[in-house]
Amino acid sequence: MSATNAKTGDTGNWQPCPEGELSRVALRLLGRHRRRRLAQMVAAAVALVAIAGSACWQFGPRMPGPEGFNYGGITCAEMHRLAPAVQTGTLDDATLARFRKHVELCPHCKSFGKLLSNPPQTGQIPGNDPNGPRRSRHLATR
Repeated sequence: MSATNAKTGDTGNWQPCPEGELSRVALRLLGRHRRRRLAQMVAAAVALVAIAGSACWQFGPRMPGPEGFNYGGITCAEMHRLAPAVQTGTLDDATLARFRKHVELCPHCKSFGKLLSNPPQTGQIPGNDPNGPRRSRHLATR
């Protein structure tokens, strides 16, 4: 409405709103506000899941490489190669500390570490048979 019309009281083409129109407009605006707020919450949840997923991927447990898990700076394969030196006590202190740390942290080598601390009566460590791995009686032999 222009300033001149306001002074003279001329309403021009203005018509009063139909009954209930303001309520409908208010409900429509409230619906828009709710949808916008829901979209913001969904976007925040997606962002949170993405951040948590990337953190788990970055800092979570890794699949072992071809040498096995690497805990304490030593791999599972190195653990098995160093087992005779651990038994004879010829391993240097730094490597022995890494060996012990690996046994402490690696879920796969805990039982191996227990075997080393309480060796079997024959003195052989399972898996270190000089004649090679034993065949299962369930497998066909040549």
